[in-house]
Amino acid sequence: MKYQVEFAATAAAQIPGLPELAFVAIVSALAGIRTNPWHGLPVYGAPPEYRMVTVSDTRGGEGLITYRVDQERALIHVFDITWLD
Repeated sequence: MKYQVEFAATAAAQIPGLPELAFVAIVSALAGIRTNPWHGLPVYGAPPEYRMVTVSDTRGGEGLITYRVDQERALIHVFDITWLD
């Protein structure tokens, strides 16, 4: 089953201005999360549906996507994208 992805306003605001390779890496990671949302690591101290996954691009940039899995609605709610370049 593929989950739908929605972005919180804060996460959506973090996307503009990303380097192109970072954007590609994030989109690729989200494609994987859509098919296997539980692959991400649990967020420390949060309920188990809160997950995070690290992302890297081909030139060494790294980032973190934090999201919540809504299994009943087959929905991934991305609430934070952090990118270090």
